[in-house]
Amino acid sequence: MQQSAQLITENKEFNEDFPRFLKDVGLDNVGFDYHVVAVLGSQSTGKSTLLNKLFGTQFSTMDTVRRQQTTKGIWVSRGKDSSILIMDVEGTDGRERGDDQDFERKSALFSIATSEVIIVNMWENQIGLYQGSNMTLLKTVFEVNLQLFHENIERSRLQFVIRDFLGSTSLDNLSETLMTDLNRTWASISKPEGLENSVITDFFDVDFSALPHKVLCAEAFDEETDKLREQFLDEKNPKYLFKPCYHKRIPADGFPLYTQGIWQLIQNNRDLDLPTQQQLLAQYRCDEFIAEAMVSFDEQCEELLTFLKTHQSIENLLQRLEAIQTSTFSIFDENARRYQSEVYTKKRQELDRMMKTRLAVPIQRYLAAIHKELVAGFPERIATLVKDACFKDVARVTVSEMVSVMHSEAAALQKEGFVCDAEQTVETLRVELLQLVRSMREERLAQISAKLMVQFEQEFADAIDVSFHHLTKDIWDNIMHKFDELREKVLDEMLRSLNEYIDDEMDEDAELLRTKHMFKLKRSTWLVLRRTLENETAEPILQQRLRTHFEDSFRYDSRGIPKMWKKSDILENDFNKSLQDTLQLIDVLAIVRLKDGSVPTVDVPLAEEGEDTASNLEADTFFTFLNRKKKANIHVSVKRAADLVFLDCKRSIISTATRVPGYFWALLAVLGWNEFVSVLKNPVLLTLLLIVVSFLFILVQTGLAGPVKAFAERSVRNAVNSMGEKLAEKLDDYRSTSPASETTSGRVISAENSSVDEKVSTTP
Repeated sequence: MQQSAQLITENKEFNEDFPRFLKDVGLDNVGFDYHVVAVLGSQSTGKSTLLNKLFGTQFSTMDTVRRQQTTKGIWVSRGKDSSILIMDVEGTDGRERGDDQDFERKSALFSIATSEVIIVNMWENQIGLYQGSNMTLLKTVFEVNLQLFHENIERSRLQFVIRDFLGSTSLDNLSETLMTDLNRTWASISKPEGLENSVITDFFDVDFSALPHKVLCAEAFDEETDKLREQFLDEKNPKYLFKPCYHKRIPADGFPLYTQGIWQLIQNNRDLDLPTQQQLLAQYRCDEFIAEAMVSFDEQCEELLTFLKTHQSIENLLQRLEAIQTSTFSIFDENARRYQSEVYTKKRQELDRMMKTRLAVPIQRYLAAIHKELVAGFPERIATLVKDACFKDVARVTVSEMVSVMHSEAAALQKEGFVCDAEQTVETLRVELLQLVRSMREERLAQISAKLMVQFEQEFADAIDVSFHHLTKDIWDNIMHKFDELREKVLDEMLRSLNEYIDDEMDEDAELLRTKHMFKLKRSTWLVLRRTLENETAEPILQQRLRTHFEDSFRYDSRGIPKMWKKSDILENDFNKSLQDTLQLIDVLAIVRLKDGSVPTVDVPLAEEGEDTASNLEADTFFTFLNRKKKANIHVSVKRAADLVFLDCKRSIISTATRVPGYFWALLAVLGWNEFVSVLKNPVLLTLLLIVVSFLFILVQTGLAGPVKAFAERSVRNAVNSMGEKLAEKLDDYRSTSPASETTSGRVISAENSSVDEKVSTTP
């Protein structure tokens, strides 16, 4: 079965086989139960594609590679599963026909005269364009339609379908623009007597639909197309398009004869081409004069682009633009003013719009160059002025100055009609400058914040180092006090910087910006606290600090003087006290806890957005640095080190207790009396004796006698041990060289070795 047929050929000939086609598709005997839909619009705007999507037809679609015309003349097809006859009309403004608009007007008039619903297909970016939105065509069609058929005119619906709808401009606003253009077009047409005050809605119902981009928004396009299809097919739909008043009341079997008669009437009426022969001639000739004038205009535009590269002042630019327009108008006016004044005036206005449209490109380049120059110089100007003033004040003044420069340029061009919206141009610059201000501000605040954090971390690390060198049970109170003090200092400095950089007048979210930066800095200080304390409480470092603390408290008194023990019980008491104090510090250092038993409160969330909330940034674990295993390891390590120190001190007491007995000194005094007297009588020996006694006296008075004594004893013990080892080596050498003497001297050597071993065992 034939899917579609050509109703009107591209040569404006009616297809005599149209009745057979209606019979083939089953529409010849449906009576009045059918509807007719036609589509109008520019060539290559997707009219055939839209009809295929809406009604399930199989019209040929555009060649997307070569973008050639596919629909020639008027084609018809029956909608799938419906009694709708669809007319696919050749697109307007096609390059194949060029300036020949006769067929466009006749086919459009034929569509309006025979169809119930006329779909006007257009792209969103064609709205507001006189030619692109087919207003010229519609004007002629409306005018001739009234002249030919006003006595028996039937009501129809104009269904505007806006393609590639982006949504940036609402459908209501687009509809309002189109309706304004339609009303203006209707008001400008020549109306028959009695219809002078008529409006377009007296003869047409107008509605608007929008479809997203078919390729880029395929799903949305399909969804909206389905909704539009329901308006054609579902009689219960509130927006059902086929109202009874639209029907031409022609039975289906008589529709071919009716359409053929309409086409012959349109073909044979000379007034259809243009209302009058004078207007036709005037329009034709004026179009030629416009083309001639635009040749000169285009040449001057090329010169204008070169002129703009020199960054001329706005006064020079306006003079140049005025000269171009004057020259172009003079070429047009020279011949066009002799033709019909109404056509001449309209064509002159059309020429003016064409010039304004083409001049928009170089003018936009000019404004873009100013925009680029202002934006490029903005950071340098800020950097220069901020040395002597507050950043926010400099930024506010500089933005205002540069916006004023752009406003003066754009306003002057708008006044002459070359720029549609100067405020939009100015606002674009303002937005970009404010973005630059934000970017520069964020960069500088980041630098300030980083500098403050480096200073904070260094000072806090120094303070902690001092506290950990002198471990006490209130160490955390001291550390947290210093932390709060340094943190408050950093936060105050940051707040002062924020007030210098954030402008409440320029930034609507000024308070939010301050809060954000303060939050980040507060969080950073807590993380520095955690990181620094983790380093200080690392297991090896903490073990060494606790050993040092034990030795300091055990070996030295409160004045820092080394202790000397003579009795073991005193040594043991001091050892137990120092060891217990040191081991208690392990529990103290395991978790940050203040004197009152509380854990410090963190005033900001520590986990960033997206982080695991169970991480070690949780408040429960943030202040815990030693788990049970680490505490046990440190406890064992400190205990072993303390035991070694204790044994060393214990050996010192034992060696002191086993030294030369007291009666030896009495015997020495009796036997050495003569030598003592000789020393007193000898000046040299007496002087040496006095020096030695004075030295010993000084040692006793300064409390250094004990350390010197311990040093001397340790040196003697080391010397004795060394001598014993040397003696043992000599004896071994002697045995190896004199085997015979081993038996006779075995007991002696054994006794000597025993005595050496005994001496070694008594020295630590």
